[in-house]
Amino acid sequence: MQIDHQLYMAEPENVGRKFRGRWWTIDLDGKPTLSIKYGKVPLELAKGKHAIACADMAGVVDALKKAREAAIEGTFDSQLATVSEQVRARFKNGR
Repeated sequence: MQIDHQLYMAEPENVGRKFRGRWWTIDLDGKPTLSIKYGKVPLELAKGKHAIACADMAGVVDALKKAREAAIEGTFDSQLATVSEQVRARFKNGR
């Protein structure tokens, strides 16, 4: 569901609008970098890599569509379980 929300924000007709919680940033050269996140925690997409460098916003849309397919296939399940436990542990320790 969150990936679909990110796709909505990345659609060409929404690019000029300001949204909070975008998973991508724009570097000084105008190229976007996308992180797939659980809450505020970026997932490790490959060993030591937490972001996808895209050539343009169309690349962000393509990467998000691939991420949605991967999520449906369960590719992120083990990472999500680990991050979820870490987040819950922080809440328990904070109480």
